[in-house]
Amino acid sequence: MTYRTQLTVWRMDGSAEWKVVDQTSNWGLGWTTPRPFHWSHDGRSLYFTNYGVPDGCPGFGNGWGLSKVDLDDGSITEVLPSMGNWMALSPEEERLAYVPRSAHAVVIRDLATGKESTFALQTGEGDPTASIGHILWSPDGSALILTVALDRCQALEKLRHSIVRLDLSTGAETVLVDGDERWLVTQSWPDPDEIILLDGQERHWRMEANSGLVARAEGHTTVQEKAVMRRIAEGLGLAEAMVDRTLCTEYELD
Repeated sequence: MTYRTQLTVWRMDGSAEWKVVDQTSNWGLGWTTPRPFHWSHDGRSLYFTNYGVPDGCPGFGNGWGLSKVDLDDGSITEVLPSMGNWMALSPEEERLAYVPRSAHAVVIRDLATGKESTFALQTGEGDPTASIGHILWSPDGSALILTVALDRCQALEKLRHSIVRLDLSTGAETVLVDGDERWLVTQSWPDPDEIILLDGQERHWRMEANSGLVARAEGHTTVQEKAVMRRIAEGLGLAEAMVDRTLCTEYELD
């Protein structure tokens, strides 16, 4: 049995269309589909990845491999080969942080030169089930905050999450939340001093970026709520002009 996937990008005025992915694959113990990863700040490029849905007890993952589509001519450039389990672009879109499959570490790749720096993590190093993910860049690009899942693939009551800050200039690793049973994950870093977390019950928390102090984020606006607010604002003519491109991912079973 096979399945077909397509990823298409087109201008909303109909003046151009690019079929980025159009492939047929065999079913296995899981499946892989193309997934939009990031719109460039200037609106001229779309990054996309391969998102796998594996069988068994997978860890954190938001795609493997990364490519970039030039939305002026439809050309595709490989940014990262098919490797890594979690990726995050830096705020200036000049560096990529990713978790390699072969090491308990985070790798920083310079997208212009291809040069890489590897930061081995101590948190969870002795746990063969540990998984690193939910990487966030600081607003100034000087540090990362990420989540490490511990004691996975066992009874759920044993699963714990730690949250770690990694200084990219010194390599210093600071555990901000250690072995927490709420399954907190790093979600966004909107302010230099504050990180937004999400727990296993989809409740939001605020964490101080330096001390790791965590408190409930009462009244925090979720991504879904922001989307609704944006649509209302657009209807009232209050929002910024919409990007003139859209995309579509299609799946077809044979």
